[in-house]
Amino acid sequence: MQAYHEALAGHGIGVGQILLTRSDFSNRKRITNAQMTIEELLRRGMLADHQRERYGRRG
Repeated sequence: MQAYHEALAGHGIGVGQILLTRSDFSNRKRITNAQMTIEELLRRGMLADHQRERYGRRG
């Protein structure tokens, strides 16, 4: 992640990473935490939402 950060920072592009395992989807609290993280990265423009871009979907 540091290499991506250094390579893209000069272009004004932020980077983020989400690491999920199967067990993250078996616990409601962990699902909620992952969802909140994804929503925050989308809000900051750090994660491309290809489904929305491709199909014009909104939440």
